[in-house]
Amino acid sequence: QVAGTRAAFGRRVSRAMAFTGSVSLGQSALGNDWELARKNNHEATISELLIDLHSQLSNHHRGLLSSSRAFLPDIVANAINDNALDADRLIVKRCDGAVVFSDASGFTALTERLAEYSNGAELLSKCLNKFFTPLIDMLTAYRGDVIKFSGDALTILFQATNDSDGYLHACGSPCCAHHPLELACLRAAACCIEIHKRLHNFHTGEGDVHLTLHIGVGAGPVTILQVGGDQMRYEYVIAGEPLAQIAVAEPLAGSGETVLSPQCWQHVAHTVVEGPPIASNPDYHRLKALDITKHTYPTIKQAAQQSAAVQWTENLDDEELERRLTACMRFIPRSVLKQFRTGSLRGINEMRTVSIVFVQVQGVDVSSDQGTHVARALMQGMQGVCYS
Repeated sequence: QVAGTRAAFGRRVSRAMAFTGSVSLGQSALGNDWELARKNNHEATISELLIDLHSQLSNHHRGLLSSSRAFLPDIVANAINDNALDADRLIVKRCDGAVVFSDASGFTALTERLAEYSNGAELLSKCLNKFFTPLIDMLTAYRGDVIKFSGDALTILFQATNDSDGYLHACGSPCCAHHPLELACLRAAACCIEIHKRLHNFHTGEGDVHLTLHIGVGAGPVTILQVGGDQMRYEYVIAGEPLAQIAVAEPLAGSGETVLSPQCWQHVAHTVVEGPPIASNPDYHRLKALDITKHTYPTIKQAAQQSAAVQWTENLDDEELERRLTACMRFIPRSVLKQFRTGSLRGINEMRTVSIVFVQVQGVDVSSDQGTHVARALMQGMQGVCYS
C-alpha cells in the first residue's frame, strides 16, 4: 500500500511540477530530508514527504489561479468555471449590456517625466495603482466588468442581467422596476458620474501632472470572442453595436464628462439629469447627474453588490484546479508568463523602448457568425507573423 501510494503521488507531483515549471519549489520543499529517507529506505517517510510536496504544489497552483483573475474579466472567468471555454470555442458569450469606454488624459506627460528617473518604472507603477485601484473598485461595485486595458483607456461591460428574479428591488429603490438592459445602463451611468466626482483632475504627486477622464457609453447586443490560437496564445475580444456607438460618444466628451449614445440614453432619460446639449451631434447626450428623487448612488451600488461574486478557487480538486489554470494561461501575455508561474510579479515593472504596431480591421462584423471565423483567422495570421 505504501509503495502504491508513493507511486500515485509521485505521478501527480511530477505532472504538477512539470505544469508549473516549479522544479526548484519541489527541490527546496524536499531538501535533504528526501535524500536521507531514500538512503534509509524509509517508505513511510518518503510517502509523507510526497504528500507534503503535493500539498505545497496544490497551494501554489491555487495561488496562481487566484492571481490569474487579474488578467481575466468576469465574463471569461465564468466561462472557464463552467467548463465552456475549450480551445476550439469561438464565442465566449452573447448578451445585451452597456459598454463604457473610459480614456484618461495626462499619462503621456506622466510617463515622460518618470522616464527620466532611474526608478521610473516603480514610480509609474505606484501612480497607476493610486489611480486605477479606486477606479476599478468603483466599476466593480456597480457590477462593471473590465474587459480590456488599452494603454491608459479601459473598456468595461455592464452586462444586462435579470436581477429582479432574485431581488425585489434590483435598482435599490422600491418605487420602480427596470428591465435588464435598462438596469445595466442605469448602473453604468451612476458609476461614470461617481468616477468623475472622485477621480477628475487626479493629482499624481509628480509636479503639476494631473489625470482626467472622458467617457463614452453605448448599449445593445455584444459578443465576447476568443480568437487566435497560434502557440496556444489567445485573446478575448468584445464586439457589437455598442462599440461603434462609443467610438462616436467618447470623442464628444470633454475633460470630466460622460456622453451617452442615443441607444443608451433611451434607457436612462427618465432617471438622470442631462448636461448641456451637444451642438455638433444632438442625438448624443451629456450626462450630468442622477435624478436623486428616484435613485441615489449608494442604493444603486448596494443593490448591484447583492449578486454573488465569481467562485474561483474554493473546493477544487487537483484536476479541476489544473484545468482552470491551463485555460487562464492561454490569455496571459508571454512577456509576463514566466514571472507569473514563479510567483514573482512584484518585480516585473520596467521601462523599455519598444515599437508598437496598431492594426485596425474594417469591412467585417466580427460579432456575426461568419465574422467570428474571420476574426480568428485574422488573429492567427497576425500571431504567426509576429511570433516568427
